[in-house]
Amino acid sequence: MIHSAIAKPSTPTAMRARARHGAFAVAPPLDEMPASPSQSRIAEAIPMNATSATASSLVTKEGLTASLWLFVGSCVGRTAGASPPGGNAAHVLTGVPAIPRDERGRAVICSWGTNLTMVRMLARALIPLLALLLVAAAPERACAGSTRSAPTSSGEEERERMVAEQLVARGIRDRRVLAAMAAVPRERFVPPAWRAEAYLDTPLPIGRGQTISQPYVVAFMAQALGLRGGERVLEVGSGSGYAAAVLSRVAAEVYGIELEPELHARSVATIAELGYANVHLRRGDGFLGWPELAPFDAIVLSCAIEELPAPLWKQLADGGRVVYPKGPAGAVQSLVVVTKTPSGPREEHLAPVQFVPMRRER
Repeated sequence: MIHSAIAKPSTPTAMRARARHGAFAVAPPLDEMPASPSQSRIAEAIPMNATSATASSLVTKEGLTASLWLFVGSCVGRTAGASPPGGNAAHVLTGVPAIPRDERGRAVICSWGTNLTMVRMLARALIPLLALLLVAAAPERACAGSTRSAPTSSGEEERERMVAEQLVARGIRDRRVLAAMAAVPRERFVPPAWRAEAYLDTPLPIGRGQTISQPYVVAFMAQALGLRGGERVLEVGSGSGYAAAVLSRVAAEVYGIELEPELHARSVATIAELGYANVHLRRGDGFLGWPELAPFDAIVLSCAIEELPAPLWKQLADGGRVVYPKGPAGAVQSLVVVTKTPSGPREEHLAPVQFVPMRRER
């Protein structure tokens, strides 16, 4: 089931504990969703230095030190264990010429010619080790010259990880939706006490009994709208303004309606601070829609209702889509997409969900 509401808002510390223990684990949608890909990250999230870093990890200080002692040991005759006739263990492994020995097996170093041979052997042993040291230091310089810039903040890194692990891995395929989710700073749309949990795979409380949906739900609903970039979208129950901000990057204009004055004022301020000029918010009864700006190419409800309100259906353009949680409050609902066709509404079930209910103005 996809959760989009918290029945009893907890503390940030308790939320972290519950998230770690799977209290908010979300099952993938039903068979309508594509199978999860084998990759766990989108290409943008793969570090450019992954290969070189792996290579450098193989060339460790301990490994180089051990190799050096092996070579030196072969040169001065101090190899461990018995040596085979005419050579030693180091000779077998490295190809270093055998060292002359006396009848007791001790290395003979007594002449200029022998000493010169030893110098050559040491040079042959040390040159490859120096080359290995250069290879080990190379990845840092290579990465510094890479054309891809690394994330500039922990927020960007968290968004990249969220997109890869929570969205792509669960079947979100719309590249424009993925790009929008990677760009919008979710932490700016939650209360300060919850910002450290902004990218957890769970909804979060935003006050007045309302929630900000978990990232996967926001992306899933945006993808279900099938937007191409030129549409005018109406969101009912805009809450924190986060979903409207995401939609603003995949549609031409976004209009949001929120009943709660406190949430409306806060979302207006956040949208203005972040500069989303194509997001327009108003306070009012979402049941009635925004008739003076109709028709809309797409409508999305971020709150549950048993039947789509007639005013909203009337404000939907021909061929348009509306996505909303269908069902009673406090129970499992069905996320549906309804298309307005010449022959009437065509409804399709997407996934089981649980949203906060739509509330009317009194």
